[in-house]
Amino acid sequence: MPTQLSSFIKEISDNHYEMFVDNHMLSTFSVCPRMFYYKHIQNIRAKGGPSFYLSYGIWYHHVMEQFYDRLTEGFDVEQLFVRAAKLWQDENMNSFRETDPKRFDKMVGAYGALNVGGEYETPVSALTMVKQYYDNYYELDRRAWKIISVESGFGHEKEVKLGGFANDFCDVDFYYLGRPDLVVEDQNNHIFPVDHKTTDRIKSGMDDRFKPHSETAGYIYAIQSILGRTEGIDRCVINSCAREIPAKSEDSRFKRIHPFYSQDELLEWKQSAWEKCRGIFERCFYHEKEWPMHESQCFQFNMPCEYHQIDKVRPAARETVIQANFVISDPWSPYKKEVVENA
Repeated sequence: MPTQLSSFIKEISDNHYEMFVDNHMLSTFSVCPRMFYYKHIQNIRAKGGPSFYLSYGIWYHHVMEQFYDRLTEGFDVEQLFVRAAKLWQDENMNSFRETDPKRFDKMVGAYGALNVGGEYETPVSALTMVKQYYDNYYELDRRAWKIISVESGFGHEKEVKLGGFANDFCDVDFYYLGRPDLVVEDQNNHIFPVDHKTTDRIKSGMDDRFKPHSETAGYIYAIQSILGRTEGIDRCVINSCAREIPAKSEDSRFKRIHPFYSQDELLEWKQSAWEKCRGIFERCFYHEKEWPMHESQCFQFNMPCEYHQIDKVRPAARETVIQANFVISDPWSPYKKEVVENA
């Protein structure tokens, strides 16, 4: 049996296994197998809370979930203000005024704050973004999109199989899991995932960042697998929002990018995902397989990898660094079942 049997690998019977992965896991392995080992085998993370950027993205995703969960029945912008302000409080976003004042002031703090609903102090910049999004997309999306699912997961029922492999010692099946931010159907009967993204500002040329893109390609392939057809399921929408208020009034704070994928491209994605699955499983199964470090990924955008502090010391000292600066976290758990069943 695997020498490093993990929460995402299940032994179904003697020498027969099932492995469940999502885009986060596959992308981590692709970036650096050593990072994957620390994050998903040892389940360790650096001490301390999430960054302001990450927390802002989580808040924005929750606002979008509230927006689209209620879009069919309808709501006014004041109701959205109150929900967004409560979510800001729930995420403890104002704490970054003290813990990360530079980023907080740059993104939201410099414009002051309002008291919403008599109890939720929320930066004007964040509320401005909410109102602008409502003004831009509320009526448009109500007319153009039928909401199929909002933040609903798939995969634990083995709906999306990536394949498997067998040798003299074992056989294994690989399954894909995920949770699209939103799945919709448009007026032309196209069904597609919508992925919400935050960025500092809307930049020229940012379209190229989202194709090829393993997450959205995987969602398109998954929807095809679940619905059992390919017709009308060949695209996605990247729903981008700038954290910063644009310097020029004519500059947009939002941009929607529309990547298309041919069946050949989706099959390329599946093959790539399968190869990563095999690489992960073999390293879990065979003790002599190493989790190599990709040194080129130790720094990204002039910032060190979360685990760089472990690998920059000699091997004999690494356990000491882990004990001092890391905590054991719950294993990464992709998502719960239910997506596109109402399509």
